[in-house]
Amino acid sequence: MKVRTSSAARRDLRDIVDFIGRDNPMAARRLKSNLLKRLASLSEHPARGRVVAEHDGIALRRLIEGSFLIFYLVRQEDVLVTRVMRGSRAIDVELLRDPGWPEEPV
Repeated sequence: MKVRTSSAARRDLRDIVDFIGRDNPMAARRLKSNLLKRLASLSEHPARGRVVAEHDGIALRRLIEGSFLIFYLVRQEDVLVTRVMRGSRAIDVELLRDPGWPEEPV
């Protein structure tokens, strides 16, 4: 199954890596690599994340990577990663379950 990322998820990942990279570039590169591997692994096991909400029959799922949360939708044709956020951040579920975001492959 193909894994795609929304523009919001790409922005999240870039912001996280940039923030950590200011103090520790090596840790930022390692984190980016780990997150991208986790995203890519959804192509093999898309249903492994915990369902956190449902909208129009589509389940919003959450996968944990370290202290970060990966939110995604499993659709018929692909997996859409909607957001990547620090686990300590207050999260608005309405923001996370919009399946209409622009997307591109991981």
